[in-house]
Amino acid sequence: MADHLAHPVVEGATIVDGPVLVHSAFGDAYRIDTRLGTTTLREWFTDHDGVVVGVGLMYADGAETSVTSATVESMLTSWSWDVAPVAG
Repeated sequence: MADHLAHPVVEGATIVDGPVLVHSAFGDAYRIDTRLGTTTLREWFTDHDGVVVGVGLMYADGAETSVTSATVESMLTSWSWDVAPVAG
């Protein structure tokens, strides 16, 4: 998380919100909003059985973010977690 916050996804990107701890049906995650011109990249990062999963949503100015975030969170709850054990 610290590395992600220290290095913008592209030159000129600005983190405008986060990290914010989000509690939802898919578990705890950290959400970060990054401004890219007239677009915002909203990302969720969660750890499941030692694997970090990141999901992103891009939206333009004026988008209804409560609806888009709810859609992403409901999509994440439908995922099944099946991580193969690491040998050794």
